[in-house]
Amino acid sequence: MFDGQFRTRRNVNLGGKTSRSRKEILEDSKRQRQDREKAQRREKCAIYVQKLRRGAQARKKLIEQLEHSLTHVTGIDTYTRNLDVLLRLYSGSKIPDANVEIWLRNYSLMLQGHGTQLREGILAKWVIRATLLWMQQAPTAIAERDAICSVILEHILSQKDYVRQNLGYDSGYSLAVDTMLTTTNSRLTQLICDTIFLATPRPAGEAVLGALSLLQSSKVDWQKLQALYESLSESTAIDPRYIYLRDTVDKIAAQHGLAMLRSVLSLPSTNAVQTGVVVGITNKLMARSTAVPFFCSLLVRDEDPVKVLSSSPERSVATPINTDENDSSSDEEDEWSLRRTSNTVPSNKVSSVARATMRHEIKTAAQLDRVMSAEYQSWRNQSLELLRSANNERAIAVAREIVDARRWIKWSADLVRPSDSMEIVGTEDMFALLGQLLKPLTGLTVRQSSRSTFLSQLAFEPSISEHLWFYTQRFGEQTHDASFLTAMSAFCDLLSHRLIAMLDSQFLEQYNSAGSRIRAGDAILRVKQILFSLYWEKPVKTGDFNGVFDTRYSVDGLRARLFLTGTKLWNSLHDRWCRLLRHAEICDESNWLFPDFSSFGDSNAVVRGNTPTNDDQMDLDESEDEQMTGDDLDQLADVFSDPKMGRVLTSIPQALPFDRRVRLFQSLLNNDKQTTQNDEAAARSALVNMLRGEDVDMMSGRERVSIRRDRLYSDSMETLNKLGSRLRRRVQVSFVNQHGAAEAGIDGGGVFKEFIDDLIKDAFLRPQGSTATHQLFSVTQQQTLAVNTSLVVDQKILDQYEFLGRVLGKAVYESILVDPQFCLPFLNQLLGKRNSLEDLKNYDLEYYRNLIKLLSLSAEEIESLCLTFEVTIGDERTGKVHMVDLIANGRNVAVTKQSVIQYVHLVANHRLNVISAAQTKAFLSGFRDLIPAPWVRLFSSYELQKLISGDDRGIDVLSLKDAMQYASGYHPSQEVVKWFWEIVCEMSAEQQQKLLKFMTSCSRQPLLGFSSLEPSPCLQQIRLPSSLRETTNLDLLAKTTPLPTASTCMNLLKLPNYPNKQLMKWKILAAIEAGAGFELT
Repeated sequence: MFDGQFRTRRNVNLGGKTSRSRKEILEDSKRQRQDREKAQRREKCAIYVQKLRRGAQARKKLIEQLEHSLTHVTGIDTYTRNLDVLLRLYSGSKIPDANVEIWLRNYSLMLQGHGTQLREGILAKWVIRATLLWMQQAPTAIAERDAICSVILEHILSQKDYVRQNLGYDSGYSLAVDTMLTTTNSRLTQLICDTIFLATPRPAGEAVLGALSLLQSSKVDWQKLQALYESLSESTAIDPRYIYLRDTVDKIAAQHGLAMLRSVLSLPSTNAVQTGVVVGITNKLMARSTAVPFFCSLLVRDEDPVKVLSSSPERSVATPINTDENDSSSDEEDEWSLRRTSNTVPSNKVSSVARATMRHEIKTAAQLDRVMSAEYQSWRNQSLELLRSANNERAIAVAREIVDARRWIKWSADLVRPSDSMEIVGTEDMFALLGQLLKPLTGLTVRQSSRSTFLSQLAFEPSISEHLWFYTQRFGEQTHDASFLTAMSAFCDLLSHRLIAMLDSQFLEQYNSAGSRIRAGDAILRVKQILFSLYWEKPVKTGDFNGVFDTRYSVDGLRARLFLTGTKLWNSLHDRWCRLLRHAEICDESNWLFPDFSSFGDSNAVVRGNTPTNDDQMDLDESEDEQMTGDDLDQLADVFSDPKMGRVLTSIPQALPFDRRVRLFQSLLNNDKQTTQNDEAAARSALVNMLRGEDVDMMSGRERVSIRRDRLYSDSMETLNKLGSRLRRRVQVSFVNQHGAAEAGIDGGGVFKEFIDDLIKDAFLRPQGSTATHQLFSVTQQQTLAVNTSLVVDQKILDQYEFLGRVLGKAVYESILVDPQFCLPFLNQLLGKRNSLEDLKNYDLEYYRNLIKLLSLSAEEIESLCLTFEVTIGDERTGKVHMVDLIANGRNVAVTKQSVIQYVHLVANHRLNVISAAQTKAFLSGFRDLIPAPWVRLFSSYELQKLISGDDRGIDVLSLKDAMQYASGYHPSQEVVKWFWEIVCEMSAEQQQKLLKFMTSCSRQPLLGFSSLEPSPCLQQIRLPSSLRETTNLDLLAKTTPLPTASTCMNLLKLPNYPNKQLMKWKILAAIEAGAGFELT
């Protein structure tokens, strides 16, 4: 039967149009099963929905019945039970505000009449939440609402366990705090505060209570305020169960920080601990504010916040921190341009790509100063954008309270004492806050912050600087700690600002005496240690300045700020040290030197040359201190292969030994000479011109001049002054004697050296028989040279000053040491520095003393002098004088006790910087045609004098003897040579200088010693006939033996082998005293 049926079905399938596989049959069955399951689920869902609808209807009906029953006051137990059931039925759904108001009103009435214990659970939490929310929403009149809530809260207060259990949770706790902060009723405020106090686990919750007490101006509880400070500092661990308490404190501080600041600043602190708490809370709240730090920054810079806010956005630009008016972007043409020479020296230590990356990250201090200014301007603009439309009266008032020097003096006196062995709570916060306030004044030069009244008041309170100093000493070698970096930056700001107006005598008394609390030498060493880390070990990079004005402190940002402030202080101390070098011993010169730079060598220091133009000039009557500003220093840094070394040399060159800086300076000169004095390049150019058929001057790479000895000055000015910057080329001089005949000597360098030496003596020193037409420089009391201000200044005089600048620049360019000793103020001007009051004593000591006496006079004595803000200019002996105002309408402004300091500084500034401004500017114009300003800024003023004139000491005979070479049969062991050195040792210092000039055309010892002479000094034998050497007739020998001669271009002394020492001495002295010209030998 089965087989037949099967065959029948099979036959039917085979006979149809399609045949179904077994897989298709199984899929069909699965689909049918799924359809049946879906139908069953739909049926169950319909039944469930039907039941749910019937339940919802019943629930709705029950809710309506309960709500109706709760609209009337019944027995409190029944009312509480019905309300509890109703809340459960709502199960999280929003209850209408109208119902809440009715229920709470009725509930309060029943509590007043009967009183009951709230049951634990959902009802208890709802009563608290509903009460607090209702207080915030205020659905009815305030008085009625407050009365109802007072009843409920008073009832809650009577149940401590209930409060702890049902209020001590995150949402309920925050709700209570929020309610307290929004209500205006003092009675309710106290009730909620008491409620919170009962629910707060102690001591974890005391911080919240401390915050609330500040807002409510309640009785001061210093224990709670200290807990608040610790919570804001996150200095103590907290039980994870109570993290919400710290979050609540942060929430209060974020929403009501300004009110808390006003309150905490008004607290009367009577001891160090209380002052520390006040300072600590103030610092932590400042870090959470945007408006107050911004307004503080304006007040610190003596800007009016109201005016800044009312100004238009286009005009709301901060006074630039960098006050250099000549500063321009790196894309613009600089005051002097750098030409890259083809003879670049490759460095085998750092690849070009790595060096470029490092150079981008390690910018010069001047560039980083501009980065700091840009960061401040950006932060300022962003803050203004946020605050311009807000109501800032309270924030400005708080900022004025914080930027109050009297408050800081009291805080410092309370918190930090040098004798304390333990650090008082809040000390770190005080210095952190001070560092934050002073941050907008960060810059490289002291003049950038000199207008800050707040900084001046703190700087001239010595105790604050002393406290900062002793505080930083506690850290020892830990110079990367954030607290140390902040305090040290503030110390550098205060001390460098104090040094601006401090007399040298005051400086020595306060910082270099036995009773000094801060020793200048110790400060120099400490700052050097810090700067070595910031410049060399772990150099500050450009990215470290990102976000430096954020209130959240970062170690990189603090290091970046200390980089600028530390550099400012160190340079201020070095300027003072240089000025006092010959008068007082502050520290040894080695104290300024960084440890040996093992990764840096002088041989490959310079990677490209630079060529100055005639545009690098300085307007001395208007410019600020230029030592640390301008793109010229940035470009000079690019000349050096190591960007870190370039940063050091352009910012704190005193960190490198003087002789190494001289060698680097010589490298710059030599690199430049390969362009300006390249005879091979000139010859190639001449050959090309010859092939083109053009006229050829085979000496086109040189300048040739003819000078008459009896008209040395006039001929030199006529022929050389017109060359301008071309004077950097090789100059060949031929002398014409007094008879009009050309001297036969060929200038291989020696003739030119003698020419420069004689010309500078003639022009600057004006000896007897000088050919100079005017005395352009006068001699000061210290026997140094200064610009002669008694001359009537016209264009011809200015042209002569410009010429003398070029001549002196040529001497430095060719490494020829000359005699003139300049006064310190003039050397400062050569370096681009502006002179101050203390520089006056190196110019006119008597005038300085008389001027300083004014500072010690009483108000009556000053008034009796009838001084006004004007000075007399001219020579009173000739009667050619006129009056000049020091300020606008100064002749009508009397000098008083309050303004005498300003008067003294203005007079000194006029005497040192203004009177001689035109002459100095002309001189610098000529000098910088050959020596760019950044090159000489590698040196201090007294070092620049050494660069010009060498050491003051006489010739080092032993050094000369060690460097001396011998030729044509001479040897150190020979008796003739021994006679020569004995004679040299017996000479006076003046005779030794004449011998040196006779041999090398320069009367001064080379700056780097005789071993640096090129070519090396050499003693060559001139053989005398045997007949002369054997004779004993001294008269005959004196008449017939020749004098010594010299080839100055070769540093060669040609010394005959005289038969005895007496004859040799007589002949040598005769030769060096003769002053003869050049002839062929």
